Amino acid sequence: MDILYILGRGSKHNDMELRLSLRCLDKNAHGVGRVFIVGNKPDWVQNVVHIPAEDTWTAENNAFQKILKACRSDISDTFLLMNDDFFMLKEFHTNYPQYIRGELKITDKDDPYSLSVNKTVDFLHDFGIEIPANFEVHCPINFNKHKFLLLSDIAERFKKEPTGILCRSLYWNIFNNWYFETNLIEDTKLRTDEWREPNKTGCISTSDECDNILKVIEGMHPNKSRWEK
Repeated sequence: MDILYILGRGSKHNDMELRLSLRCLDKNAHGVGRVFIVGNKPDWVQNVVHIPAEDTWTAENNAFQKILKACRSDISDTFLLMNDDFFMLKEFHTNYPQYIRGELKITDKDDPYSLSVNKTVDFLHDFGIEIPANFEVHCPINFNKHKFLLLSDIAERFKKEPTGILCRSLYWNIFNNWYFETNLIEDTKLRTDEWREPNKTGCISTSDECDNILKVIEGMHPNKSRWEK
C-alpha cells in the first residue's frame, strides 16, 4: 500500500517532523509500497513520488485539494494518509484501523478549526447523517482514491471559502457511516512538550511547542530512513 504525506512550508523545526516520521515509518511499518509527497519536498528527501502543490486556501481546504491531487495520480487504489507530525512508535500494518473521538458535534467556539467542524457537521446533517463520527484523531487514515474522487465537487464548492471542511470526517461518514466502538480513543495530539506514551493507535502527534519530544523521538530513531539522502 502506498503512503501519502501532504506537506506545506514553514516548519518551525526545519522539517525535522517529516524526517522523524519517515524514520518511524521505515522501522515500524509493514506493507509499505511507495511514498508520495504532495506539496513541498525538502531537498534531503529521496526515493519518493513528488507532486508539487502550493498552499492557496485554508489549512483544511489545502489538505483536501492535495489529497485529490494524489488521487488523480497512480497512487495505489487504497493508500494510507500520514501527516509529517505523525510518529508511529509501534509496529503496524498499512491496513490500519480507523479511530474516532466519538461524535462530531457543533461547537460554540469561533476559531477557524471549530468553524470547520461546524461546517462539516452541517453538511453531513444535510446529507442525511444525523450522528456523524469524529475522525479528526491525528493518526494515519486509509482512503480509497476512487471513492475520494467522488468528493471532488464538494471540495470545489468549498475551496475558496474562508472556512474549510474536514475531509477525513467527511469521507468516512459518507462512505462508512457507523460507529467503531472498539476504536474509540482520545486524540493523539500533544499540546505541551511533556512526553506521553502512545495509546493503542501506536501514534503520537506533536505541535510546534514539542521541541523536547522531537529530541526524544530522534534519540529513539537515530538512523536515516530509506527516504533520506
